[in-house]
Amino acid sequence: DYEYYYKDGKPVQNQNGQEVALTGKKAKVVDDYLKVKNTLNALFAAESDPKAKAKDVEGLRKKLNKDYDSFVAKHGLLTGTAAKNYADDPSAGMVQALERQVKGGKKGEVEKADIFTTRSIKAVQEVSHVETADDALIASLTNHGTVDLDYMAELMNSKPETIVSKLKGKLFKNPT
Repeated sequence: DYEYYYKDGKPVQNQNGQEVALTGKKAKVVDDYLKVKNTLNALFAAESDPKAKAKDVEGLRKKLNKDYDSFVAKHGLLTGTAAKNYADDPSAGMVQALERQVKGGKKGEVEKADIFTTRSIKAVQEVSHVETADDALIASLTNHGTVDLDYMAELMNSKPETIVSKLKGKLFKNPT
């Protein structure tokens, strides 16, 4: 509830399951806030993707800087008075974390977070090989959420039956 998003190119808010159109100054502030929020989410996704190209990630980082600078030029800091227009958005805290208090600075003096200049999320790399059946079990539960014997055998260059015998006492059949 209370999330802001675009519907047909216009900013709206979900209020108890109903889309409520925004108008006036609030619509303009939320529109610029959504540009920052959506670009930040896209950058998070790109940084997490091991297949993302560096130039694409950097392009999103550049866009985040542009969207943020544009917001600040029009409305002030994300953590400033404009925040009253989007403070109820579930992602507001994440977006406002793009600004951090300057150490030793005066009250209200902020600087951009590291994500504006450097990678802040390490791309997820799925395990491609393990040495032990225990490690294969952990990888299966982590990556598939279940005991996937074929996947585990592939990780160990083994057979499912071998995995089962090595994990005796740790695996149990699901009663049906």
